[in-house]
Amino acid sequence: GKNVSLGENVIIGTHSFIGDGVSIADNVVISDRVSIGKNSSILSGTVVGQNGFGVETTDEGSTIGFPHLGGVIIGENVHIGSLNSIASGSLKPTIIEDHVRTDNLVHIAHNVFIGESTLLAASATLSGSVTIGKKSFLGVNCVVRQKVSIGDNVFIGMGSVVTKSIPDNKMVVGSPARVVRERLASDR
Repeated sequence: GKNVSLGENVIIGTHSFIGDGVSIADNVVISDRVSIGKNSSILSGTVVGQNGFGVETTDEGSTIGFPHLGGVIIGENVHIGSLNSIASGSLKPTIIEDHVRTDNLVHIAHNVFIGESTLLAASATLSGSVTIGKKSFLGVNCVVRQKVSIGDNVFIGMGSVVTKSIPDNKMVVGSPARVVRERLASDR
């Protein structure tokens, strides 16, 4: 795209698209089949689109890596912090919608979907095939189990371990996470 800023030692793989006004800081790896929407930014040391931990077990009990061919789609006006890891989808893309912001050290596994205007604080970890709705907040060091769905406008407290799906407009805390009340407009 036009007016793209690339830091030192940036690697961009094949079949990838970088939109207008994108800023990519030093030492970022953008792998194959990654699309980044306009006016998005990615801070230093982040890796986007590498294979995730997709492993299958054979009948004999050995493990083999499952291919990750889906790529990553990052929307417009997205901010990705330093040292994030965003895995490629296996057969469908990992998707981060518009206006999402991640802090530093966030892990987003394969096939994850993050709805627009969602915020992920430092060291949040999303396992494979997690779905998150719009305008949700995930606190520092929270962990979300694979294949869990989180609704719109959900607040997940610091250090929470989410093992079950959460409906819209809830506040959850703890390990395992439990609903404590409806999310209020004042909750940040």
